[in-house]
Amino acid sequence: MSSQSSGKLPRNYNLDMLRGLAAVCVAYSHLALKMHNRGDTDGVTRALFDVTKVFLDVGKCGVIVLFALGGYFILSSLQNAAMRYRKPLTAFVLHRFFHLYPAYWLSLFFGVLMPWDDPGKIFPAHVVAINATMLQGFFMTENVMGLYWTLQINLTFYALCVLLFLMGRAADLRVVTAATVALFGFAAILSLVRYKLGIKMPVALPLMVGVCFLASLWKASDAGRNRDSRYCAWIAVGTFYAMLLPICLLAYSHDYGFEETWYRYAISYGTGMTVFLAVSAMKRPVLNRLAPLGGASYAIFLCHPPSMRLSTGSGLRQPIHRCSHPSLWLFLSSWPSHAAWPPIVLF
Repeated sequence: MSSQSSGKLPRNYNLDMLRGLAAVCVAYSHLALKMHNRGDTDGVTRALFDVTKVFLDVGKCGVIVLFALGGYFILSSLQNAAMRYRKPLTAFVLHRFFHLYPAYWLSLFFGVLMPWDDPGKIFPAHVVAINATMLQGFFMTENVMGLYWTLQINLTFYALCVLLFLMGRAADLRVVTAATVALFGFAAILSLVRYKLGIKMPVALPLMVGVCFLASLWKASDAGRNRDSRYCAWIAVGTFYAMLLPICLLAYSHDYGFEETWYRYAISYGTGMTVFLAVSAMKRPVLNRLAPLGGASYAIFLCHPPSMRLSTGSGLRQPIHRCSHPSLWLFLSSWPSHAAWPPIVLF
């Protein structure tokens, strides 16, 4: 069974909108938690925190949506590169490099200059150097910014896509489905080990890579509507929902210092996946005026911690509990990203 035809489909601006809003949710989540922990809140912001962070964490929703959107386009873009370029892998790697690394290096520079978690922290030179490669997760090296944990997952997904392409199986939906189910199964095994032995296993790595492949199947099946390929997509979707609760129960019942709570992970990841599936299946534009926000999503995601830190250093900290809400701070912290990135989504 092969993927859908390579004919170019009309642009789905709903996905641009969703990508931008997901990045904003991640930025808001980090800001809301910082304000809550520091006590810079009033009645309204405390109520907002309870709604968006206690049971349903909009930041975790945003993270899984961003992974799904990445998977939705990456594998098909590699197949398209095979038809457009004589050296498709070279074209794919170069495109990914110039999309990811320049903005990442800028984020890293400001992350070293203005640490988000500990303003007085000075990172050793070797930590900065390893972080500059984006491979720190594979070398068990500290992330300069906590959100960089997502990059290891992205790179792993890219590597597996390249492997499938080299094997000539990137368009074989049965193989992609098997890989997706296997990744969810591996996440379940790691979560069991984590629960039984108390060892912090990287459950998120196979789980989120599986989400990326699930999204690629969703795209290939035209959101589960294509009669020839929908079964593969629905198998992947069904496996995700069936395994999400036991994975979260086993992996996140013990707090390892990151406020792990199994029900928050299960509710947030389940909601995020449902939102992705629903919005990507829509044919009519929804809030298409927010589509340009998608072009700034990567910059918002990477640069919001130093931007917020810069805002704090600009004298905004004192009145925040009296006159500012997270929405205002979010605007102030993310406007440089909007100015620096064009209103398009770079897949």
